[in-house]
Amino acid sequence: ELEIGSVLQRLKNVNPFAKVLPMNLKDLETPVPVEELCDVRAFSLDKALEFDSTFLDDQDDHVHDPSIQAFGVKLQGALNQARLNTFFTEVLKRYPKEMYRMKGILDVKGIEERYIFHAVNCHFGGMPQGAWSPEGPRESRAVFIGRGIDHTWLAGQLRLCFEEPWSGTISSNLKSIHA
Repeated sequence: ELEIGSVLQRLKNVNPFAKVLPMNLKDLETPVPVEELCDVRAFSLDKALEFDSTFLDDQDDHVHDPSIQAFGVKLQGALNQARLNTFFTEVLKRYPKEMYRMKGILDVKGIEERYIFHAVNCHFGGMPQGAWSPEGPRESRAVFIGRGIDHTWLAGQLRLCFEEPWSGTISSNLKSIHA
């Protein structure tokens, strides 16, 4: 019990908003609550930003494997939902094992709330969540983390997701793709 308490405290230090599901994996009679373990609604961007205001930033203060890169983008202009669906499908087909994580906030035409998406490997989820700030612009932001990802291809495919592809603007942490 003391060890469990210690582990629970460490988990709360890492993420105070995480829901802990007690279970015994040796218990073959009680089913694992898969719906709760994989619940995309459990993710709250507001809570993540409250805990870590740099959650969507691509600045890191620790060492990573140099072959794994984070590609952060800001997109100004409404996005087309059907084109976004095609984009995410193509990304997951092209990089089924190489794309480790995707997350972001999107301004999707026809959806008044921020569209939040989050993917780990091939597991993707997204939903409208929370109103846009009335003071700021409706700017989409996303981060793509993976190994061997063609960032120029990603940026080109994202450009096609704008409701009006040549009027939207994209900026990223990689200046070379904008040349």
